[in-house]
Amino acid sequence: MNKITYCVMSLIAITCFHKPAHAQTHPVAENPLVFHDEDTPETARTTQPPAPADNSVPSTNDAPEPGNSDEPNSQIEANRHVHEGFYLRLAIGIAYLSAGRSDGESGTISASGLSTEFGIGLTVTNGLAFGIGIGQVAGSNGTYESGGNSRRFDGRASLMSLKAFGDWYVYPQSGFHIKAAIGYAWLDHKSLNLRGSDEWSTDAPSCDGIGGSVGVGWETWVSKNWSLGLLFNFDIASLNGPLQFTRSEERSSDSESITAIAPALLFSATYN
Repeated sequence: MNKITYCVMSLIAITCFHKPAHAQTHPVAENPLVFHDEDTPETARTTQPPAPADNSVPSTNDAPEPGNSDEPNSQIEANRHVHEGFYLRLAIGIAYLSAGRSDGESGTISASGLSTEFGIGLTVTNGLAFGIGIGQVAGSNGTYESGGNSRRFDGRASLMSLKAFGDWYVYPQSGFHIKAAIGYAWLDHKSLNLRGSDEWSTDAPSCDGIGGSVGVGWETWVSKNWSLGLLFNFDIASLNGPLQFTRSEERSSDSESITAIAPALLFSATYN
C-alpha cells in the first residue's frame, strides 16, 4: 500500500513540475500592453499605441503665392499713399490777365505772364484740406484797349490775392482734385506807360476788392508725401478803383467798377 502511494505521488510530482519540450521552442508572444511585475512602476502607466504615420503628399495649392501674403491691415495702410495731415502747395505756371470796366465800356488792359501760388493748411479728413493761400498773376508789356483802339503799354500789371481755400482730392489715394478759394484781391497797375507817349500813364492808386478762384488738377505720387502734377486755375475779382490811362495833368482817382480775370496753367507740387 505504501509503495503504491509513493508511486502515485512521484507520478503527480513529475507531471506538475516537468515542462514540455515544445513549450521551449514556441514561446508565447507577450502582449505589449501587459506590464510584468518587474517593469511596472509604482504608479501604473497607460501605454497608447503609436499614431499612424502621415504619408500624404502636401498640396501645392496650400503654398503662399508670391506677392499675396496676408499682411496686417495696419501695415498695408502705412505703405499706402493717402492725402492726410499737414498740407503745403507750391505752384508756378503761365497765365493771362485781363482787367476792364464791368459795364463793358472802353478801358481794358490785358497781358500774358506768370502765375505763382503758395498755400498752407491741414487735411481735416481724408482728401479734404483747408488753409490760407497767397497768389499772384503778373502780366508785362500788354495791350490797352480804349474807344476801339488798341495800343501797347510798357510795365507790369499784377493781380494779387490773399484767400482761404479748400482743396478736395476726390479719392484720397488718387491725384484728381478740385480747388476753390475766396478772399481779398487787388490789382497793382501803377506806372504803366503807353508806348510812343510819355504823357499817358496809369500813375494811380491800386484797385482792390473781393476775389475768388476755382481750379481742377491731377497729381501723381513721387515719394511718400510729395506729389507733382498740373493745375488749371481760374481767378476772378470784382474791384473798385481807377484804371484808365490819363495825361499827367489830368490825374484822377475816380473809382470805377472793374472786373479782372486770370486763367492759368500751373505746375504744382504738394506735400501731404
